[in-house]
Amino acid sequence: MPKVSVLMPVYNGQKYLHQAMESILTQTFGDFEFLIIDDGSKDDSLKIIESYQDPRIKLHQNEENLGLVATLNRGLKLAQGEYIARMDCDDISSKARLAQQVEFLDQFPHISLVGSSVQIIDTDDNLGIILNMPTSHALIKWSLQFYCPIMHPTVMFRKQQILELNGYSSEIILGREKYSGEDYDLWRRLSNVSNLGNLPETLLYLRKHQSNTTKIYFDEHIKNSIMICQAVIADILDQEINADLVKLIFARDFSNPQDCFAACNLIYNSYQKFVKKYSLSHADQIAIKHDCARQILSVSRHNLLDFRCLMFMLLSAYLDPKWILMKLWDQKFYAKVFNRIRNNLKSA
Repeated sequence: MPKVSVLMPVYNGQKYLHQAMESILTQTFGDFEFLIIDDGSKDDSLKIIESYQDPRIKLHQNEENLGLVATLNRGLKLAQGEYIARMDCDDISSKARLAQQVEFLDQFPHISLVGSSVQIIDTDDNLGIILNMPTSHALIKWSLQFYCPIMHPTVMFRKQQILELNGYSSEIILGREKYSGEDYDLWRRLSNVSNLGNLPETLLYLRKHQSNTTKIYFDEHIKNSIMICQAVIADILDQEINADLVKLIFARDFSNPQDCFAACNLIYNSYQKFVKKYSLSHADQIAIKHDCARQILSVSRHNLLDFRCLMFMLLSAYLDPKWILMKLWDQKFYAKVFNRIRNNLKSA
């Protein structure tokens, strides 16, 4: 039995497939099977995979195109490893990725999943920005209210605990679309029963191009993300949450002062309930308080002529005065606030 199963679905991925496979086959950690599932590709993906003679490669083919969720769930059942590492056929893993993640999960048995930071690359392998993910479980769980704080192709998780959650859910798929935010939903469910983590190191180069599923199914991705954010906030507050308000928070669209005030109030109420509901270290308390300040500021600055929104902006300064002062010295931020006030005056 291998220690790790690297699970990589492939659908028409010929352009970057060779680089993705080489990045796994040249890992410093060698005790793994490379489980590749071709989901009915119509290009030369299958030929590229079959050209490799490495015995660690275990190739399976879907009889028809099943989509990402069904293919991933098939992979969960086929995987023989104790740990499963996800990989996409257009990304590149650092050579030490598997070694570092195995060491982390071996050292911390109470953590079920570990991801990492990523660096963006384009179609020509040019390096872009580094996306640093929150590392502690508490900050990850808090951040789930606003975005997905774990990059899917970076993760390694304990297979048994994911199987106990019945794997990736197809229930949140809207209509017949193939992209559903299946990872975001799984992290939400897993965070309720176990701990999650991210390594601060950059262990994956995430490729951005026009064929990314988030671009092809962008509208469906946003709709499902809003549904998941709504569920996370409802879990924290122990009450149903208005989906329209969550949509406004997600889109940062606050032309109406009442909506702006309601969103600030919801974020602050969630913060108060979160710090009471969960056992947090001092460092996590500070980090979550500061992030709450930034979330409130990003909303309240849209309607500073409204007294209630202005009060929330002052509250954000109270929660994290150092960061707010730094932002006020930022000329771009100051210009944005000034323009927002000017536009509010014109429309008043």
